[in-house]
Amino acid sequence: MGIQALIRFDVDCRFHLLNLGHRAIYVCGEPVPTHCKVFLSDGDLIEIGDLPFIFHENNWLVSKARRYVLPGEEASSGEDE
Repeated sequence: MGIQALIRFDVDCRFHLLNLGHRAIYVCGEPVPTHCKVFLSDGDLIEIGDLPFIFHENNWLVSKARRYVLPGEEASSGEDE
């Protein structure tokens, strides 16, 4: 059994899903072809075979990462540490 998908947090502070396998993957009903990636948003439905997953990002941690990686950017959530 191999790896089907990889979810990464990129240097631009966005998540993406990369389809590494041969099974169909759908994000919000749209197919993700093998060796292709799609950016994810909070609440996206990911379907791999018959398994549904809801993608939830940790908004506090993402906001903190954005302030570190993109210091000129303001935190969108307005939450403090």
